[in-house]
Amino acid sequence: MNVAVVDGATDLVGIYRDLHATHPRQPGIVVAYASALLEAGDPEAALAIAGAATDTADPGVLLVHARALRALGRFEPAVREFAAAIAAGATGAPVLVALGNCLAETGRLEEATIWFARAAPDDTSGRALANLGSARARLGQTALAIEAARGALRCDPDLIDAHRTLAVLLAGSEPESAARHREIAFRNGPVFLHPGPPDSLRVLVLTCLAEASLPIEHLLPHARYTLAEWFIDHSMHSLPQLPPHDLVFNAIGEADLMPPLDGATIGFISCGRPIMNRPEAVMRTGRTALPALLAGIDGLVVPPVLRIAADEIPVSIGLPALIRPVGTHGGHGLRRVETAEQLTEASREAGDKYLSQFIDYRSEDGYYRKYRMIFVDRQVYPYHLAIGPHWMVHYWTAGMDLDPARRAEEARFLDDPVTALGSAAFEAVSAIGRRLDLDYAGIDFSILPDGRILVFEANAAMLVHPEREAVFAYRNQAVDRILDAFAAMLEHHPIRWGHPIG
Repeated sequence: MNVAVVDGATDLVGIYRDLHATHPRQPGIVVAYASALLEAGDPEAALAIAGAATDTADPGVLLVHARALRALGRFEPAVREFAAAIAAGATGAPVLVALGNCLAETGRLEEATIWFARAAPDDTSGRALANLGSARARLGQTALAIEAARGALRCDPDLIDAHRTLAVLLAGSEPESAARHREIAFRNGPVFLHPGPPDSLRVLVLTCLAEASLPIEHLLPHARYTLAEWFIDHSMHSLPQLPPHDLVFNAIGEADLMPPLDGATIGFISCGRPIMNRPEAVMRTGRTALPALLAGIDGLVVPPVLRIAADEIPVSIGLPALIRPVGTHGGHGLRRVETAEQLTEASREAGDKYLSQFIDYRSEDGYYRKYRMIFVDRQVYPYHLAIGPHWMVHYWTAGMDLDPARRAEEARFLDDPVTALGSAAFEAVSAIGRRLDLDYAGIDFSILPDGRILVFEANAAMLVHPEREAVFAYRNQAVDRILDAFAAMLEHHPIRWGHPIG
């Protein structure tokens, strides 16, 4: 075969286009042409060529079709095509890793770990183990994530993702080792690019290594947006070169772990673009600051919160009391203490802690109810209702999956929160969203017997994700409303605020 050379480069697209014109039914030529188009940065054309192939069961055709879908950010159909290619005989660790990556992009992390683990024995690059470590870290499987990331670095000591995983997961137990991994992870700078579909909205995401950032895979999916993640808690003494962006989303939702940012830095970050969830607004939502922030809103009970250091004599705030480590969510480390002796013993433990009075919020039927609602552009949306027999209510331990009656009550709340809560309570929650003045936030609360809202926390660290278990599928309509409202806010705000996209 004669190879044409144009400006010193091999014109493979032109070569395979001519071959495809004369041999459109040969799978090998279809695969070569579509692959050349992908390499040339034209996934739409590659998708069209692969999709029009006569032999759509050929593993090579299926594989290049899947690669084009992935390049376009169409991860759900890419999952199906990669799976079909593997079933048809496509082999090799890169194929299995690609399927795992697409599953991870759609939030199917458990399934992704299966394919990464299956690829790992034959993957000398370490990429499968690095991705396995990242997925397991996101699932909260810390020990397994550390093991996988360390295995990845034995294959390739320069794998950035593995270093990032270890920098986060070892921060508490092995701070010196975490610092070394951190330096390697950011040797090329603190900004990481994630290309999205052509002409997609470009979002600069402020994040940090500390466990303070909101997971963004559902709010800002790669299938819809071009993202640049800036880890702003790294090397803040020097500002990086930022890529062009249409707007900024601050994903750091934990006020206690928000790195300090001065006005000049915030101005640099925005580059004249809108900033969503402005850092100074997030800082006002800390546990100790929240009661004052929400003061004056009718119908609320917001217990005062004290921050105490290790061995600090706690001020009496009434017993029983709740005590928890600073910077934690989801009930991690949260305890109820009944006596002064228990409180004194708990206060002596290492680290700063929050202390607040426990208010019994049990309903007449003996259950505890914890409502979560999400604020998008200061409008309130229902997200879930956890009903359980224990005072520390967590959705996944409350037994909701075993009780159709409790699930039916949650479904009624999701369908009509005004009726479920009562108009006065709904207005009180809505007023909280306006007072927080955040573009994205959430609130956990209950309703006391007298109808007042008992506020547990209200901040920008509230996770929203679709449900994949059939028993909870009824919740996804509410999830979709939240995600759709968030997308509409991002795509309409830049123009509304006078910052044209481009």
